[in-house]
Amino acid sequence: EIDEDAGTLRIPEKGMLIGLGGIAKGYALDRAGEALRARGVDSFNLSAGGQVLTAGLAHREGEAPRPWRVGIRDPRGGAEDFFASVEVLDASISTSGDYERFFTLDGERYHHILDLRTGQPARVARSATVICAEATLADALSTVLMVLGPEGLGLIEEMACEGVVVDAQGGIHRSVGLADGLKVRHPPWSRRP
Repeated sequence: EIDEDAGTLRIPEKGMLIGLGGIAKGYALDRAGEALRARGVDSFNLSAGGQVLTAGLAHREGEAPRPWRVGIRDPRGGAEDFFASVEVLDASISTSGDYERFFTLDGERYHHILDLRTGQPARVARSATVICAEATLADALSTVLMVLGPEGLGLIEEMACEGVVVDAQGGIHRSVGLADGLKVRHPPWSRRP
């Protein structure tokens, strides 16, 4: 129950809690980025779990400065198996997926991102990656895109963001702005449950 006048929220059911997992890492990254910029740091790459916030250009010894290159994990590969990468400049990239917190029961994967329409884990995507200027927004939208799947790409484009979805069969779908910017190293594994 929201009381907009008082600026409060009340949960009517005893024992119910609100979790901020859908935006917490993004919010923390935005605040950390603000703190660095306030101290004059204009080039950085911060990482928190499946999310990255970048500013400025990457500077590697012996190379010209360039945008930061961020890998996108294969949802059925290992922790270091990136099926694709994208270069980002002054942006955040957030990936939500069904592969970090899950269990398998009777051959069915149950993970932590729920489709509120069914009360069951989202089933249309294995992973969803969103690139936005703000880390909090990228974090929230990658979770939303896990539930909506490829059909949600138009929504994130309307919000001036870009995205990549690996659907339930392992197919890759990308927003129009990533038509050339997504560098696919290999197709996502489709034969692993």
